[in-house]
Amino acid sequence: MRVLISGHLPEGTGESEKQKFQDAEANLRRVGHYPLNPAGKYSEIMIPFSVMIHQLESCEAIYLLAGWKQSREAMVLKYYCEVFGKVILFQSKKEKQEDEADMRVVQIKEAIRRVTGLKYEKYRKGKRGSNEIYFARMIFSKHCADLGMSAEQSTRYVSRDRTTLRRYQDKYVNEYEHNPRFRETARRINQILQAERESVETN
Repeated sequence: MRVLISGHLPEGTGESEKQKFQDAEANLRRVGHYPLNPAGKYSEIMIPFSVMIHQLESCEAIYLLAGWKQSREAMVLKYYCEVFGKVILFQSKKEKQEDEADMRVVQIKEAIRRVTGLKYEKYRKGKRGSNEIYFARMIFSKHCADLGMSAEQSTRYVSRDRTTLRRYQDKYVNEYEHNPRFRETARRINQILQAERESVETN
């Protein structure tokens, strides 16, 4: 498989930084891939971004080095792969898990927006606000827990400490049982997310 290597490499970087690209190239070759290295062994700087896009068109996959989010180019190339259905490989297992979680969290955000009309930025941070905002945070944190995220991991998405997020998750059941308005909101969001899961499983 032809694979474009992508990652953070500032202009004027030293040989030790470029070595990460060389090591990745060697490892990909070792497992039978055909890597394209934009920080080639004899290059002084990364090849232009326009060339990288052109190279990616001829590849089946991209390989994201650890720390790839520091590179705007890498983020754009990843998005390109998502749009055109190319394979995305990660050097870092932790970053792969975080990216998978990010994709599922996008679905939760969209389901909450569709039902409540609230954009993610309204309940992500700030004070408690209205009941709607409070309930949105509670529902959001509950679904993060359903994905297997710890309260600690959920703090990446909501500006609350892990103790508060655990409390949200505990209160969810009580609100669902005793608050008809909350229950209806939560039920509709659950329906949307369940339908999306079933669609993925069917395809």
